[in-house]
Amino acid sequence: MTFPAESRTASRLPVAVSATLALASAPTRFTWRDVRLYEVVLGASVAFWRYPVVAGIPGEIIVMIIVIGFGMFTRPRGRASVAPVIVAVVYAAMIFAVVLVSVGAGADWQQRALRMVLLGAFGLTIAVGRLDWRSFVTGTIIGLVVNAVAFYAHLTPNEYPPFLTGWLGDKNVAGLYYAAIGLLALGLFQRTWTRVLIIAMFGALLWCTGSRTSLAGYVVALAWWAIRNRAPLLVRLGAFLAGIQLLIWFEAEFSQTGPFADREGTDLFRSIIHAAERAKVAATPWTGQGLNAAWVDIPKHPHMWFHDSYAALYVEGGFMMLIVMLTLVVVVGMGLLSGHRIVSPGLRAAEGALIVVLVAAWQLGEVFFTSAAFLALGIAWYERFCAPRERVARTVE
Repeated sequence: MTFPAESRTASRLPVAVSATLALASAPTRFTWRDVRLYEVVLGASVAFWRYPVVAGIPGEIIVMIIVIGFGMFTRPRGRASVAPVIVAVVYAAMIFAVVLVSVGAGADWQQRALRMVLLGAFGLTIAVGRLDWRSFVTGTIIGLVVNAVAFYAHLTPNEYPPFLTGWLGDKNVAGLYYAAIGLLALGLFQRTWTRVLIIAMFGALLWCTGSRTSLAGYVVALAWWAIRNRAPLLVRLGAFLAGIQLLIWFEAEFSQTGPFADREGTDLFRSIIHAAERAKVAATPWTGQGLNAAWVDIPKHPHMWFHDSYAALYVEGGFMMLIVMLTLVVVVGMGLLSGHRIVSPGLRAAEGALIVVLVAAWQLGEVFFTSAAFLALGIAWYERFCAPRERVARTVE
């Protein structure tokens, strides 16, 4: 026999449980009221990250130190996860190993090793939720727009006229930042028209930088954004391989088209550098030659840094450094082998930004160890492992 009160309680219990589960699974929208000012200001300094602001020190070093310092006294916003700890241990072990190689080779390793440590700590600060990445990326959007406006107002350096550089200095560096931040910005917005506006705006700014490689990376990353939550794992793997072929075609087709029509001398110079790189790679043992070894001597240009970040990883740290970094970026960050079909907008955007990094690394020298790369990595690690479940799909209205 069931008492009436028990009957009413039992009948209400499934409804209450369903309501609780629905509330827990419903995404909490991220509004502009949630943006934190000091993190916006830090992000807005992005235009000066490559600019020597104090005693020749680039702005990104100062920003990373501030982020890490504030992070030490900030309560983590994400849930506890062992994944960032494993990432930190693996990354630290990689640095330790390459320092040993550098010492054995008599290389000058101290400054570069310190930079690698700061980059890792910067990314991990974001990964454990001690920095609100949405506020930070909001600031970077503002900073890059200001950089473009200031450039065309003739208020910034102009090292590669007529291409957009600004305080970022180099057109390829500018291309990397505009492409990567353009992808990360998509993780902030929910409405389709807003995302289309962001894609168009950053696409136009990226075109103005004249960086073919970053433009190719932007196109491939947008294709990934479009299919990420619609395709199963095998289809995504096939699309990734197809993207590599598309990249080769895109680079070849646009090498002598439109504003790139006068690049024959530039392409010849790049081919000479790549030939010297291949010779140095062939002469490098599997353990690498140590930090700061990724340079070549070519006629009239002694000590020219590599224009291929994959080759640079191998020459500096051998197979160990190459495998570890690609694992952290492609497998742990981008989640190429992940079986999760649906991911949050933030993770989807970070994966796209990491595709930009992977593409840019093909033709640019220092890509993997940049603040742009570790910003995308930190966001990807956070969204994949540590983001609060009820806020995984938060977007800006």
